[in-house]
Amino acid sequence: DSISDEGEYTEGTRAGLQFYSILSPKFEASIQALADGDNGREFNFSLDIAHITYNINNKHKVLGGKIRLPVWLISDYRLVGSLYPWINPPEEVYEIVPLRDIGANDTFFGASLEGEIYRSGLHNTYYRFYHGGSERETEQVESRVSNLHGLLLGYTFKDLELKLSYLNTLSSAERDGREDVSRGRTEYLSTGLRYDSDRFLFMSEFARVLGESISYEDLKSYYVMGGLYFDDQKYLLHATY
Repeated sequence: DSISDEGEYTEGTRAGLQFYSILSPKFEASIQALADGDNGREFNFSLDIAHITYNINNKHKVLGGKIRLPVWLISDYRLVGSLYPWINPPEEVYEIVPLRDIGANDTFFGASLEGEIYRSGLHNTYYRFYHGGSERETEQVESRVSNLHGLLLGYTFKDLELKLSYLNTLSSAERDGREDVSRGRTEYLSTGLRYDSDRFLFMSEFARVLGESISYEDLKSYYVMGGLYFDDQKYLLHATY
């Protein structure tokens, strides 16, 4: 009786609007609003990210506010499906870590120091160090992350990109206001490699989770994706393992 011929389009559908302003030579502001499809026929409207940027100099800056976690190769644009080759990123890696317990769409409240370590010609090495916390409440579970900090190191050269990420969190959670479902201390480690040329696309990531919770005591996962561009990159034939 629950089956019908009515189509469903909300789940997995997103629409966003981003505002960016240069407040002064040193300060910038970024705000992104998001309409995210959920079960049923309703959209959830939220302030996805909102932060102020202070440019220390032309190589280093500090962000403060609601920031996205820089854990994956596609963290900066994970919600924009047209910018990566899959309908949804590989769950084997992108869903192995319970980052949604930290914040909606992998976000947190805090500060981030980021910038260049070394640049020479086409070689560029950069970093991000961030610290903060968050609270998140669903229909049954209320979770809080009181101590979140992490480090991202990246390297780019022509069509090649490498990323190494470490995230450490201390979280507590309750179900229905009574049952303790806390994950405690959890560590996330990930490495990523991308090669994107005129003809070929290769992406691979490895993730490992070490936690006090039995469910996340020591998890490992990875994916490998290879693709071939056609017709001046209008089409991409690819496979993921």
